Amino acid sequence: MGKDWFTKTTWTKDDQLDFEKRLQRTKNPVNKAQYLRIQASYLEESEDANLLEAALSLLVRSVQQFPNDLQMPWTCEQIARCNEKLGRIDETITAYQAALAAQRQSRSFKNNSEILFARFVIRNKLFALYECAETYLPVIHIDDFALKIEIYYNNACRAIFANQRGDFTSAKSFALKSLEAFNATDSGLARHKSLGLVKDTNPEFYALICSLAK
Repeated sequence: MGKDWFTKTTWTKDDQLDFEKRLQRTKNPVNKAQYLRIQASYLEESEDANLLEAALSLLVRSVQQFPNDLQMPWTCEQIARCNEKLGRIDETITAYQAALAAQRQSRSFKNNSEILFARFVIRNKLFALYECAETYLPVIHIDDFALKIEIYYNNACRAIFANQRGDFTSAKSFALKSLEAFNATDSGLARHKSLGLVKDTNPEFYALICSLAK
C-alpha cells in the first residue's frame, strides 16, 4: 500500500472500501478528480490486466463525474496508456484524440500528448495515422525552452514520418537534431543540469534514428 490513501498499489475489496470512504469525505470536486487520477496512476504501474482495468474505471469516473479542464489532458492521456497496455488500439486512438482536444482548450501547463501520440502510432505501425500525428507535433525553435528528451522524441518522430513519405533529406535533418539532444549531457538549466536528459530509450528506436541520420 502506498504512503497516502490515494496511492495504493493493490486493489483488494478493503483497498476499495478505504479509498471510497476517504474520497467521499473530500468535498472539492477538483480534488476528487485529482485523487482518482493519482490512484489510477499507481495501479497502472503494475502492468497487471486487472489493475489496469481498475485504473481505467477510476479514470473514466473522473472524466464523467468530476470533469476538470486543468486535469483533463492528463486524465485522457492516462486512459490512452491503459488502453494500449490492454491491447485496445481503437480505444487508445480515441483517448489520445480526446487528450489532444483537451490540451488545446486547457489553460494549464501543457503535457506531451502530441509526442506520446506520435510514438504510439509509430510503435504500432499505424501508417494511416502518420500524417495526422505529425500535424500535432509542436515546432520547437532553437530559442524555445524544451527538455532534451522532448527534443529527442519530437525530432525522432518527425524523422520517421519524413522517411515514410520519402522526404529523406528532412528525415536526416530531423534525425541529426534528435541525436544531438540524445547525446546532450547538460540540460542548459543552471540549477538542474540533468533535468530532462535522455537516459533510457528503446534500443531499436534509437538504432532506427541512427540509420536515418546517415
